[in-house]
Amino acid sequence: MKRLSLLIAMLLIGTLLMSCSSPGDSNTGPDGTPAPTAQGSSTAGQPEAQGQESPYWKIYDPPITLTQNFEVSEDDVGTVPAGMSFDENFWTEWAYDTYGIKFKSSWISTNAEQGMQRMNLAIINDELPDIIGTDGAMLSNLIDAGKVMPLDVLIDEFGSPLLKYLIQTANAFMDNTFSMPFSKNGSVYGMSYFGDVWSHTWFHNWIRKDILDALGLNMPNTIEEFEAVMEAYKETTPNGLAIRLSAGSQDSVLGMVPVADAYGAYPGKWVDDGSGGLTFGSIQPQMKNVLAKLAEWYQKGWIDPEFVVKDQSIADQRVANGDILMHDLYWWAVWNTIPDTYANIPEADFVAIPSFLQENGERKMVLPAMYNSGTGCWAISADCENPEAIIYMFNIQLDNYYRNDDNMRNLMKELYDYDFMFDPYEKRLPLNADEVDHIRQYIYDYPDDIGGGVLNGFGKVFGFEYRQGPTELYGQFSRMLAVERGELPESAWLLVDDEEKAKMTMPHNRWPALMSSVDMYTKTLENDKVVYDGFVGEPTPSMKENNAYLNKITMETFCRIIMGQDSIDTFDTYVENWLAAGGQKIIDEVNEWYRSIQ
Repeated sequence: MKRLSLLIAMLLIGTLLMSCSSPGDSNTGPDGTPAPTAQGSSTAGQPEAQGQESPYWKIYDPPITLTQNFEVSEDDVGTVPAGMSFDENFWTEWAYDTYGIKFKSSWISTNAEQGMQRMNLAIINDELPDIIGTDGAMLSNLIDAGKVMPLDVLIDEFGSPLLKYLIQTANAFMDNTFSMPFSKNGSVYGMSYFGDVWSHTWFHNWIRKDILDALGLNMPNTIEEFEAVMEAYKETTPNGLAIRLSAGSQDSVLGMVPVADAYGAYPGKWVDDGSGGLTFGSIQPQMKNVLAKLAEWYQKGWIDPEFVVKDQSIADQRVANGDILMHDLYWWAVWNTIPDTYANIPEADFVAIPSFLQENGERKMVLPAMYNSGTGCWAISADCENPEAIIYMFNIQLDNYYRNDDNMRNLMKELYDYDFMFDPYEKRLPLNADEVDHIRQYIYDYPDDIGGGVLNGFGKVFGFEYRQGPTELYGQFSRMLAVERGELPESAWLLVDDEEKAKMTMPHNRWPALMSSVDMYTKTLENDKVVYDGFVGEPTPSMKENNAYLNKITMETFCRIIMGQDSIDTFDTYVENWLAAGGQKIIDEVNEWYRSIQ
């Protein structure tokens, strides 16, 4: 029997691209768009057994060595099982014995500063590893210095249909922001770690349905309808507030999204300027309407008069106390903020509602980008003698990782006549599931003869067997919602689903709130416009020089207007000052970057 720690597995090259759940419709991507086309997908004569050569993997004889660097925490280093190391473990032994590829670490750093020093030294000495673990900002320098290869070229030539499908699906689902931070001059040079898109980016308005029910009012669809609800609420609850604002210890006013979305304003986000470029949302004319409305609400007592000195954690106390009619927050509010309210107000009932309709009858949200210049990624050295071997290992490990996913196997066969190289096997839950809180620390026992390096990590996260794919968490919750609605049979439930639901209903029933969030996400994707923050590059020179001051005048201006200390026309002067104090240079630099990735 083999005992494997997922710490080793998650740090090796074979796992960096892993994790993307299969879409619900076998002919579409997870966002409902047609499945992307994989090039070079013919699999005539593809071997069924591991170790045989094909267009998507090979055996190296004589063996080759691939070097790589790691950046991990001291705690993670301490969890490496006795007798194993980053270079010598079950997975590296399997890769060497089966495919003739030996992995060797160039260095292991335990913090960002140490990693940066080692990286700079490697650049100076021309000793970069074959597989470079870095981030978007450093990658940009490596691209300019000619130190890395374009990955898209390598993947196009050597990547399997499964690898291409997953990358294209991730980009389609995330408005291309999966590749943008790692691109330049039309080529992609880096690839980030997959993570759950819904978990990292989805936020919406949470409203107190119990208050609406007590008032006999329907869910508001417009800012005007919300104001009518607030008027009625204020009559019954003098201390009640419309939304939760927070400006303390921040460089922006948080909590204004519900109002801003209603006016098509997106403060703090980089948005389409209408001519193919980007502009900064905080200085757009629509923001003037937002600030005027917030100033009106402030005068009516609908906003906490002390919002300017309260950070978000303190401001959230008003939510917990039951004083806030609506607030914007991520979906995982069901795990923190909402339980506090339910504990204090047992009859409270939060549900998710969409952004308010704009004057043109449309809804639009700008979500925070999941990937940016600070996101970790991997690249391939321009001096790597066998770059195709790295892509081959991705192909191999992705086949291994999804070998138990019947939907993905069927999808690949149907779309590309692509057969997985590894057979399904009986998956096992971790031996130490009750001892750790992170999936990469799980330990498993598997037979020696199942192949694939025994890499699969089936662990419980959010109560699910969860691999942290771009759509997996949302897919799990969607299935649960469909069962409750009778759209899927009861047999679609898993034991872990029941366990998770039990946790979500005790001591307070948060389940309806969570399901409303899942439902809202589905409807928003189907019916409304969702885009992502357009700038995901490294801070520009003018940002580094001027952002502190620009954030200061933005905060001061917004707060003074909201509190009625300055007239709304002060906004026009603020925009002029913002542009003159380096803002225009920032806009120019952002658009120079934007053009460079096209």
